[in-house]
Amino acid sequence: MDWKNVVVPIITTIIVVFFGGTAVFSFIVNAFLTPDVNVNLSKSPNDKYSAYISVTNLGRVSAKQMTLTIDNPAKILNHTIFSTEEYSENKNYSNTHPKILKIFIPRFVQGEGSVINVNLKVDPTVNIDSGQYVVYTTYDQGSVRKILPVSEQAVSAEPEQFKYYDPIILGITAAVAAVIGIITNTFFMRAVKKQPRERR
Repeated sequence: MDWKNVVVPIITTIIVVFFGGTAVFSFIVNAFLTPDVNVNLSKSPNDKYSAYISVTNLGRVSAKQMTLTIDNPAKILNHTIFSTEEYSENKNYSNTHPKILKIFIPRFVQGEGSVINVNLKVDPTVNIDSGQYVVYTTYDQGSVRKILPVSEQAVSAEPEQFKYYDPIILGITAAVAAVIGIITNTFFMRAVKKQPRERR
């Protein structure tokens, strides 16, 4: 028996199955086991010293141990927080860093009924034209960042949490892996059948 005709297809099949399986596993994790936290950051059209932040989770699982950090272009004069989730504010940090607001949410559940809204006003006596509002949202499964220069208006942030692969690419990869696996298996079976049987 020519072992090259047997070993090579086996190794190829193992590689294809491994990478194809990894792609499928990654797709499942990304689609069903990962939060989809979105941040919307905007300023009042008539007041650049006022900002509005809205955070939602449109994924299929909760974001756990979430920290919302808002870095502002000037000292925060006042703010209000509306949250459908339990939260705590790190006031000690804000006292030493007056431009930063930190909020901790133990569990940010998924769904349209879960939201965190923050309205804040920064010091209007400071020129902030060259500054920016920055929102960092970190949690066990990933993170999101949103930046809004004072000179611009912004749209919703795209999540920057870990995403294994794009779903379309995953689908194509899985399909290609399956086809290669079938072809490799076919050649392997033919190679085995073509081997002459030893005479006793």
